[in-house]
Amino acid sequence: LTINSFLIYLTVFHVKSVTGFYKKIIVLFAIQGILLSGLEIIGRPFVHNYNKAMIFFSLSTWFESYLLIQIMVAMLGGMYVYVLAVQFLYRYFYLFNLAMIHAFKGIKRLVWMMYPFLGGMLTSLTLLLCLPEEYSDEYERISFIENNNRNISDTPRFSIIIFNDNFSIRWKNATFVIFAVLIVIFHFGVVLYCGLKMHYHMKDQVQQLSIKNQELEKQFFKALVVQGLGPTVFLFLPVIPIIGPILVPFLNIEVDWQTSLIYPLIGLYPPMNSIAFMLIVAEYRNIIKRFVFCFH
Repeated sequence: LTINSFLIYLTVFHVKSVTGFYKKIIVLFAIQGILLSGLEIIGRPFVHNYNKAMIFFSLSTWFESYLLIQIMVAMLGGMYVYVLAVQFLYRYFYLFNLAMIHAFKGIKRLVWMMYPFLGGMLTSLTLLLCLPEEYSDEYERISFIENNNRNISDTPRFSIIIFNDNFSIRWKNATFVIFAVLIVIFHFGVVLYCGLKMHYHMKDQVQQLSIKNQELEKQFFKALVVQGLGPTVFLFLPVIPIIGPILVPFLNIEVDWQTSLIYPLIGLYPPMNSIAFMLIVAEYRNIIKRFVFCFH
């Protein structure tokens, strides 16, 4: 919370090289990190894998009903891929297609600013396809009691079981998984395309800018690359255990574990992302050095 708040403070009141829509989207990204970290603390989300089932549940004692908080946590987690894609797209248009940069100005700017929130909300609402049912509760009940020492029926939860006992597909749960995977593939496709295009052609493009702006664009690109690697390490690699509902039925193995490290790893992403950005962009580094010098 402190690190992202500090990033917002520097961006709004001290940094001069970051302007326009890009400044606003940096602030948006930091605010998103603050909300995600705060909700992770409040919500106490956990994941439990039991054979072909995956249970997303909460041990929060803050609210009697945790359904709304679960949806908000899912929405904020899904928003990262949307925000990252918008950042890459903006830098790509700025370098290679200035005519398209008008899509980020005026009232259209509001659309782009709201896009991650609307997209994240849509993604989270698909989790309603995974509301608990009698079949899923009975399948997971004994394992859940043994691992968590509480009744599954009294726990706010979403359950994902893609296959019935006869290997027929449970389409509600399968639809959520398919939708989530397609969203990630599409937006990371945008990130990959823009990133590779900028990597291989940036040298020619930045030569058209002033020396000062050339260095700044290179710093922004490095920051974007770090932000692209961040979700892979902190958000997607920890999700590997969640693919259990898809693979376990075909591998004919037994699985019974609480993948509780997933959310602490996800919680590391917002502050690490902001720290990397402030270390890479020179103006942020210089301002921080001045602050440190003043305190000494």
